[in-house]
Amino acid sequence: MEKKDFSIGSHVEQSKIMGLPKYIEQIEGRIIEEVFTTHEGNVSKTAKALGLKRQTLQHKLKKISKVF
Repeated sequence: MEKKDFSIGSHVEQSKIMGLPKYIEQIEGRIIEEVFTTHEGNVSKTAKALGLKRQTLQHKLKKISKVF
């Protein structure tokens, strides 16, 4: 993600367009994918880096795979 991705104006506009819960879910998915890639697909290491239980991350990864 680039610095411009974090300007508050663009976040407000996107959340208005798609709804805040869906927008937050999309951002969370992008972060999880980036960290998952960094840890070469290792679920345990990714979960630890994100401060999640492994089972929680697995659930989120299944949910993400349905979206992308």
